[in-house]
Amino acid sequence: MQVVIVCGKNEVLRRTLLTAVEEASKNSDPADAPASLRVLGFVNNVDQFMVAADILVTKAGPGTIAEACCCRTPILVFDFLPGQEEGNVSFVCDHEMGEHETVPSLVASRCQQWLRDPQKMATFRAKAHAQAQPTSAIDIARHTLEILQDEVHIHIYIYTYIHLYIYVFYVCICMYTYIL
Repeated sequence: MQVVIVCGKNEVLRRTLLTAVEEASKNSDPADAPASLRVLGFVNNVDQFMVAADILVTKAGPGTIAEACCCRTPILVFDFLPGQEEGNVSFVCDHEMGEHETVPSLVASRCQQWLRDPQKMATFRAKAHAQAQPTSAIDIARHTLEILQDEVHIHIYIYTYIHLYIYVFYVCICMYTYIL
């Protein structure tokens, strides 16, 4: 088993974890290690890690959850930002794409339970894929363009209407002046 921890731009966390891994490896026989562990900082290929992952252990960030759905990756949520991400925990659990583990020391055992249950993993993958919206960014851009095009047409209509009104007003003034 391989465990990859991506810390993003949190350099303090990355260094802390690297130190902990080094200390643990000094005090144990590598043959006894149940998993190899890699600690990374910011990476440009997080999508490749997510596709390769059997399980994503994450806080409830909406972008990460959306990407996990597109990659069919089961999600174990361990944390969330109160208020802002709380609903994402419910979203993952209610749609059976994964679970929420509140006790940090139980995260590894929860992952091991999942990996020993192929049916559960298949359900999580299928349910995550059902929630995936891989074209959402393109759909948003298309919808925005449609709104802008509608606004341009409205502005052209208003512009034309105002010019027509000014022209009619001008003609009326000219006729009034001619009659006098």
